[in-house]
Amino acid sequence: MDPSLNLLYSILIPALISLAGVLAGVYTARLSYRQRREELEDQQRKLKAEIERDRLNFLAQAAEQTRQSVYDREQLTLLKEQVEQKTAELENDRARLRIEIQTHEESILTPEERAVRLVETLLPPEKADPLEEWPFRSPYIVGLPVSDPQLYFRDLDGVSGFFDRVLGPHLNCLSILGARRSGKTSFLKYLCHPQNRAQQLNPDESRRLLLVNLNLQSGISGVNPFYRKLLLETCAAVQRQRDCADQPIHAPELVTDQIAYAFFKKMREQGWRILLLLDEFEKLGQLPVFDTQFFDFLRSLSNDSEGQIAWVTTSYREIHTIQPQDGNRWTSDFFNLFGQMMKLGSIGDTDARSLISVPAERAGHPLEDPADIEFLIELAGRMPFPLQAAASILYGCHREGLSGAPARQQTRHLFSENMRKYYEHYWLHFTLHERSVLQAAAEGNPIPTGQSPSLRSLIDYGFVLENGQVSGSGFQEWIREGRMQVP
Repeated sequence: MDPSLNLLYSILIPALISLAGVLAGVYTARLSYRQRREELEDQQRKLKAEIERDRLNFLAQAAEQTRQSVYDREQLTLLKEQVEQKTAELENDRARLRIEIQTHEESILTPEERAVRLVETLLPPEKADPLEEWPFRSPYIVGLPVSDPQLYFRDLDGVSGFFDRVLGPHLNCLSILGARRSGKTSFLKYLCHPQNRAQQLNPDESRRLLLVNLNLQSGISGVNPFYRKLLLETCAAVQRQRDCADQPIHAPELVTDQIAYAFFKKMREQGWRILLLLDEFEKLGQLPVFDTQFFDFLRSLSNDSEGQIAWVTTSYREIHTIQPQDGNRWTSDFFNLFGQMMKLGSIGDTDARSLISVPAERAGHPLEDPADIEFLIELAGRMPFPLQAAASILYGCHREGLSGAPARQQTRHLFSENMRKYYEHYWLHFTLHERSVLQAAAEGNPIPTGQSPSLRSLIDYGFVLENGQVSGSGFQEWIREGRMQVP
């Protein structure tokens, strides 16, 4: 064989063998690479699948949590609504229970206790300086009863005369007469004031004597309310007497005549002597419900008391004119108890001047011109109410800077306007004989023949002075001007 071929073969064969080895290695490597790549791709697919599965699981869990959260919120909202509803029900139950408790408590309270409880729910007024230090616009008491003894200006002989009439081994009944605004209520308040009782009564009398003041203008419109009010005022008088006024007073809602009778019987057995003061007694005669049987019972309270209970009444006219009538026959013997009477008319000249000057002096603005006092007495007369009204007007004029004749002129004008309705009231209640006497006195003419009783009555009531003149130029001018022509 050709040596060159041999050489070629010797070179080529190993090269081919080596190439084959290389190719085999490459093939093997490629197979290994493909296998590895497939493994990696398979792992990647698995990883992606796991990631997708985890993602789906996460989304599913998130969706579930979101759904649960929405459910929880809905449950919380529902629970909140249930709590609010239950709270409202509990509040309603509490309110209903409070109302039931309050209703039950009020059902066992007297009307007076209910009224007190209502006031206790209100705020009291703010504290201020003592009343005595106030700069009063008017220091005069016009129209209302006088409660302060230092502002009561009527001859105290009248107070002494009152006790002289009613006190004795047996208490005596008394009728006090006076025109409207003559001071009857103030007189009773003065009698009941502890300071004045101490001045007029000896210690034994003061310890045992009760003055029970019942104002019949306080809306008493029935028999049983009258008895209940009488019991309550009697209890209050005992508490003031024994200095225990802070203790509550309990009285039955319905007080019958039997209860009233037993009450006053027991009071007498305890040693009390009782004067029952019925202010504005006409009020009882104006209502048909206060009939003969009622007045007969009032008589029995006094008759059966062995002289330890007596009645004192105030009225305009004599008490027998108030009792109920059956035709021409008086129907109750209650009115026969009153064998005594006293009249409250004009006050004395000294008291009239004190009534004018003292209040102004206490207020720090005295009436320094003596002509003012003379003018007021001349204008208003000496009956307390007109005199207080006139003094209050003049005092106001002074506080506004007027004085002298201008102030008096303004006072006369305002007084005439203010007193018109009172003069009309007086005139309506005068008898025809009294009117004729007043017209004659106002014109300065002689009193008509046979009218002395009417003249005496008008003097006692304070409408005419002892000298026969009309009390007060204001009233005289009203009559002269013919303004008394009222229905």
